[in-house]
Amino acid sequence: MRILHVIQRYYPYIGGSELYMQEIGEQLVAEGHHVTVLTTDAWDLDHFWAGGRRRIAIPKETHLGVAINRFDVVRAPGPPVVYPIIRRLMVELGKMPGTTAAVRRLAALTPRVPALVRWLETTTDAFDLVVTCNITLDFTIIPVQRWAARRRIPHLCIPFVHLGEPGNQQIVRYYTQPFQLDLLRRATGVVVQTPREGAYLAHKGIPAASIHTIGCWVRPETLLGGDGARFREQHGITGPVVLSVGTAARDKGTLHLVVAMQRLWAAGSDAHLVLIAATTLAQFEQFWETLDADTVQR
Repeated sequence: MRILHVIQRYYPYIGGSELYMQEIGEQLVAEGHHVTVLTTDAWDLDHFWAGGRRRIAIPKETHLGVAINRFDVVRAPGPPVVYPIIRRLMVELGKMPGTTAAVRRLAALTPRVPALVRWLETTTDAFDLVVTCNITLDFTIIPVQRWAARRRIPHLCIPFVHLGEPGNQQIVRYYTQPFQLDLLRRATGVVVQTPREGAYLAHKGIPAASIHTIGCWVRPETLLGGDGARFREQHGITGPVVLSVGTAARDKGTLHLVVAMQRLWAAGSDAHLVLIAATTLAQFEQFWETLDADTVQR
C-alpha cells in the first residue's frame, strides 16, 4: 500500500502524537508499505502563531524509509494573540446554528500551510490511504480531507481528543467544535486511544461503527539505558524525585505541578522536581522567569 500521513509536526521533534505517527509509519515501511509524511517546519508548538520560535529548516528528508516533506507555516499579520482570539471566536460562533461552514473558513485563516495544499494539488503520486491527526490543529486536516474526498481515497483521522477534567469543558471545547465533529463524521474512520475517548465522540454524534479504539503502546527497549544514581550524582539530588516528562505548558499541567511543589516545599518536603521537555511554550518560559531562585534550584 501507498500511505499518506499528515501531521503538524514530525521527526526529529519528539512528542506524543509525533512519536505515535512515527512508530506507525516506520512499522508500515518495515512491513513493505510506502509511507509519505506531509508536515510543517514547526519545532515549537507556538511557531504556529508566533514568530521567533524554533523551526526545522530541512524541507525534505527520508528517515528509516519514511519520506518526509516539510512546508513553511504562514501566519496572519499581527501579534501572537491573534490566534487565540480567532480560536475563541470560533468556539463562540460555533454555538450558533448554521455556522459550521463559516467557522471552518475561520480555521483556515491562521495558521496556513499553502505549500502543503499546492503539493496536494500537483502531486502525481497515487495513495491507497490518507491518515491525519490532531483535530485541534485542524488547519491541515481541512484541505487534506477535501483533497482525499475528490480523489476517493479512504481517510482515517486520529483526533487525539483531550477530554480534560470531568465536567469541565475548558479544554475539550477546542477539540469538539461543530466543524471539527463534522470533519470526523466525514472521515472514513476515526481512531481513538481509549474507550472513554470513543464513548465521548459517539455521544457527540460520531457514528459508533466508524470509531476504532486502537490505543497507544510503549516499547520498553527504547527507554532502557538510564542511570538513576548517575543522574542524582550529576545534579546533586538526594531524597524523593517528582518527574514530569512532556511539553512544558499550561495545558499539560506543568505550571500547576510547579505550584503544587511550591506548596510541598513550604510544608517542609525535601522532594526535587525534575522536568524533561523536548519543547517549552512561551507561556511556560514567561512563568519560569517569575520564579524565585530557591524554587529553580530545587
